[in-house]
Amino acid sequence: NLSQIIYSENEWAGYTIEKYQQSGREYDRDSVRLDIVYNASIAYLNVLRQKTIELLQKENLQLTQANLKRANIRLNTGVAGPDEVYRWQTKFANDRQIVLREQSSTLDVMQNLNRILNRPLLEEFVAEEMDLSDPLLITGNQLFYKLFKNPRYFKGFQKFTIQEGLESSPELKAIDADIASQERLVLKSKRDYWLPTVSIQGDVEQYLSTSGKGQRDEDLNGLDDTDWTVGVYATLPLFEGGRKSATMSKAKIELNRL
Repeated sequence: NLSQIIYSENEWAGYTIEKYQQSGREYDRDSVRLDIVYNASIAYLNVLRQKTIELLQKENLQLTQANLKRANIRLNTGVAGPDEVYRWQTKFANDRQIVLREQSSTLDVMQNLNRILNRPLLEEFVAEEMDLSDPLLITGNQLFYKLFKNPRYFKGFQKFTIQEGLESSPELKAIDADIASQERLVLKSKRDYWLPTVSIQGDVEQYLSTSGKGQRDEDLNGLDDTDWTVGVYATLPLFEGGRKSATMSKAKIELNRL
């Protein structure tokens, strides 16, 4: 037996829709990749920011320690009283707590960066300092400064960046893929009313042995030992209890939402 579909709107639409959906999944993956790059960049800048804050607090602690030593000298020489020493001792203890807290915060932001980059959480690293003149950054490009310095250039550059952002946005491309998929589903729903499924079917039967005189005598009834049939069939359900209209309405509502 052989059965082969020549044309099926349901199968063809399913194949086309799946292609659009696969494109949407790929765009979603690109969106996740860009989000990871963005989050990693923010996390790295947070590490630099936190290390700078930690450094400032350590310098402040060193200054407090120097003032405490000076207060002890003043106390020993009789220039100042013990109250001055007590005040700087309290200040030193508070500043030390602040330094320890900032060191803990630095470890936290470093662990967050390791988590985003899928590195061991407790793995330490040396963060390279960055500034706006870094040639690896777009801000280090002289053309970038010129575009921002001149209002007329900046207006044209702004339009260009907005258009580029819209054309390259994976989120918008994913939505476009969903819209194309839904449009194809709406078209399928309309065709379901009049477009049949066409298939070709055939079968072959070979009689290896028959008993009885005259059973398949080619001379008497024109039958040899092989029977075969081939046919082309078109099927079209005429009534399905409102399923077609319900499917079309749902597809149109989803298309309008997208």
